[in-house]
Amino acid sequence: MNSVNWLRAVDMLFPGAVGFENGVQLMIDKTPDETRAIREGASHNVGEYLESIGKTDLATLTQEEWFTMLEVAVTGYQDCLRWIEMGEPPF
Repeated sequence: MNSVNWLRAVDMLFPGAVGFENGVQLMIDKTPDETRAIREGASHNVGEYLESIGKTDLATLTQEEWFTMLEVAVTGYQDCLRWIEMGEPPF
């Protein structure tokens, strides 16, 4: 999956969340909690998923694995935001 398709997938999951900085697409106007949720929740879940399927090179993921990875990232992000709001440690 190329970067254009990846951005379309992100835009479908988080409408209006993709911005640009120095030509790089980024989530815009992140709060500190959202940044933490990306780094701790999404990254943690994606790492576990990739480890579970024995792959680290994103270019080798099948389309199904790619979309599962996106789902896992979104779930980790949302879960971590909830944990932050409730004052509980995410992991």
